[in-house]
Amino acid sequence: MTAAKLYIKQGETQKAVEQLEEMLRLSPESAEAHFLLAKLFAAEGRYSEMVSHLGRSADLSPQYHGEIEKARRHFWARGYFCSTSGAVN
Repeated sequence: MTAAKLYIKQGETQKAVEQLEEMLRLSPESAEAHFLLAKLFAAEGRYSEMVSHLGRSADLSPQYHGEIEKARRHFWARGYFCSTSGAVN
């Protein structure tokens, strides 16, 4: 996780995505990894993947619920979410 966060700080998003995806292969129940991936995917316009990882993070832990709800409202307002929380592009 530390390497992924460092890559995020350095703006190396592809390396961060790779680290987080590897972490999820090893620890698929990591709410933090799902949450960070969702944020990276949102920045890249990969909204369906963002939705999936936000949902998984919310299912795993209440820790990120506040930030997840902010993201959902933000993207809903921009037209990326439909009423069933599925992505629409």
